[in-house]
Amino acid sequence: MFLWAKLRRKVIFQLGSVLSISLFLITIKTPVSHFSERPITSPPESQAPCRVELDTCVVHFYSTHCAGTPEARATAVKEAVQHAWSSYQNHAWGCDFLKPLSKIGGNGSLRMGESILEAMATLRLMGLGDEFRKADQWLKKHYQISKSSTVKTKTLTTSVLASLLELHYLTDTNNGTQHYLSRASEIGSIVRECYPNPAHLLPMTLIDLDKRQCGQPCRRGAESCLISSADITSSHLELLALARITGEEGLLKTAQSAANMIAQSAPQDGLLPGIINRRTATFQGFEIDINGGGLGYYSGLLKQWILTRQDSFKHRYLLSVHSMARRLISEQEGLTVLGRSSRDLVPEMSVQGCGVSAMLALGYHHGVAPSWHLNLAERLAKTCYLATVSQPTGLTPAVFRIESNGEMSVEDSRSELRPDFLESLLVLWLVTEKQVYRDWGWELFRGIERSARTCSGYTGVLDVRGRGAILRTDKMESWFVGGTLKFLWLLFNEEAGNSKLLNQWVVNERGHMIRVE
Repeated sequence: MFLWAKLRRKVIFQLGSVLSISLFLITIKTPVSHFSERPITSPPESQAPCRVELDTCVVHFYSTHCAGTPEARATAVKEAVQHAWSSYQNHAWGCDFLKPLSKIGGNGSLRMGESILEAMATLRLMGLGDEFRKADQWLKKHYQISKSSTVKTKTLTTSVLASLLELHYLTDTNNGTQHYLSRASEIGSIVRECYPNPAHLLPMTLIDLDKRQCGQPCRRGAESCLISSADITSSHLELLALARITGEEGLLKTAQSAANMIAQSAPQDGLLPGIINRRTATFQGFEIDINGGGLGYYSGLLKQWILTRQDSFKHRYLLSVHSMARRLISEQEGLTVLGRSSRDLVPEMSVQGCGVSAMLALGYHHGVAPSWHLNLAERLAKTCYLATVSQPTGLTPAVFRIESNGEMSVEDSRSELRPDFLESLLVLWLVTEKQVYRDWGWELFRGIERSARTCSGYTGVLDVRGRGAILRTDKMESWFVGGTLKFLWLLFNEEAGNSKLLNQWVVNERGHMIRVE
């Protein structure tokens, strides 16, 4: 018995040592900075407190009993903006984006305080005066066009130019705020240099901000002539808006000439392939994918019609939507999918494609389109909602697929907390006044709070299917406050988010508002 007891103690000790070493090795191999502070699960609605203390963090579990009214929900979103903004201000002031887990700032190609520019309109709309004034002082004293970067003209227009135009619209121009328009005009002058000339029928997509020169002319047959269609078809709306404010005819002609060239080169059904030759203005390839950055072109047609009432924009928009419904829409066991087409239709949809519902509902609201456009918008929104709530994190995957039997699979598991689907929910709510779209938006917000909130801001998620510890990207994108949270706040704010919003404003693909005059 003595020998047996001694042997048993020795075995237990050795097993314990092995387990300790294994756990130690797992801890070493797991990058702590990519994980949440602790796995979190939300308590039942009936028991959920309004917030739960977690170590030194406060993680909010907003539930229906503590945020059931639109006013309470708008207040919750406003608090999220304050948390995101104060975190950026403390750790990344002047940088393009915040790295919440590392608690430092980071820069992309712009190096122009992109997060400040993109968030200022949201701060203004929410009445966050102190935060807005500090951002405005930075813009006056420290903003400058980067001297050491080459950027896409699309990024310069849809992010920087659009942000400055939005601020110009939202502020009293008689109260010393002309600096928004002057800076917007400077950006417009730079971008204009990249537009068509005798050597290139279409805009060049890259610009050296130091030399103020656009990309080098491509040689005949060179690969540099082949570019993404999305990079040249999504910036006309901002240039049109700037031309309308300044009255600069040359800028207006520049934007219109490029749009006309694309219209002349487009296939008969109005759907643009993904690749175009910049020198010859001819489209190449067979793949049609509205889910990616190409959506900006089609929604831009509608919004340019809203701004100008030119029938050519309306006809091209209706043609492209008709072709989209015929070639790219499929029904999979009661779920409507906007797929991509090469030779065959692939039933994959992206989070960017979830913004199509906003476009379709907006066209119906303005009397451009028949009722089936709105019906299609609602069916697509339902698919995006189910793709979101079926994930443990409550976040929309970047790309998901619906099989013929109705089963859903995730093709790209990342979430960058993009605003596209929330824009659709906002427009659908304003057009239909169906409470379900507000409720869906609230569920999305709770997913963001549960899975993306950290002590120092919000971060994207690497795998929306994650259970337990959540893999995170350590990046709060510049559009998060200026787009995602702005749409959520407008969805719940009774005063600002009403049907007049759709008559007075259109938004560009990054969520910046352009006034309809």
